[in-house]
Amino acid sequence: MAGSARGRWRSGRRPGGGPPGGWRRVLADLPALLLVTVALHQIHLARTAHGNPWKGGGFGMFATTDHASARRVRAFAAGAPAGEARLPIPPELTRDALRVRHLPRKAAELARELAHRVAEGRLPAPPGTRAVRVEVWRLEVDLDAGALRERKLHQEVAGLPGPGAKRAP
Repeated sequence: MAGSARGRWRSGRRPGGGPPGGWRRVLADLPALLLVTVALHQIHLARTAHGNPWKGGGFGMFATTDHASARRVRAFAAGAPAGEARLPIPPELTRDALRVRHLPRKAAELARELAHRVAEGRLPAPPGTRAVRVEVWRLEVDLDAGALRERKLHQEVAGLPGPGAKRAP
């Protein structure tokens, strides 16, 4: 029988319509490759950007107590002659503060927004305030002492803009 060579088809596909053997292997390995890529990205964020291990795939969620409810975002008015004062985070910025809890490197945006509000008089601060500092703190378990303690993860400082300064888009 001419042309009935076993395993050869003109289209490169089997009669069943599936992909050729090499592609079948790639497609079979694709989910595992994607999972490993997401896990490595999550590890990178958790280690380099103080990212929350519970977010972005959650590959460390059961191995740590570090999650958003164990982190605190605090804001302070700085540079005033009377000293520092704690600033409230307005309710409309609660979502931004939550984002900062998960990824502390986003604190610069929140600090700039609070600085603008202080400069515009929409957020109470001591007279002479020159900057706003936003800090992200994390609760940790101290096994030796058998207690919880706080550790500062990150901080950002934003100077108050001058009169008539435009906000960055």
